[in-house]
Amino acid sequence: MPDAERTVAKSEGDLPPLVVLMIPLGTTGNLESLCLTAAYSKFGLQQELDAFVATTPRTGWEIGSS
Repeated sequence: MPDAERTVAKSEGDLPPLVVLMIPLGTTGNLESLCLTAAYSKFGLQQELDAFVATTPRTGWEIGSS
């Protein structure tokens, strides 16, 4: 296991090296944050997605921490 984020940890035997990369880079969030941003910019769905999310139980949840 690496000692720090974005540091390569050499493995033993035939195992590949390991690197831990926290996403999204430089901001608070999670994988869903990345997908939402991509859907906004690539498909122009911000209004539709925001309306959908407003009707789900997710409304009171806090965003993931980095």
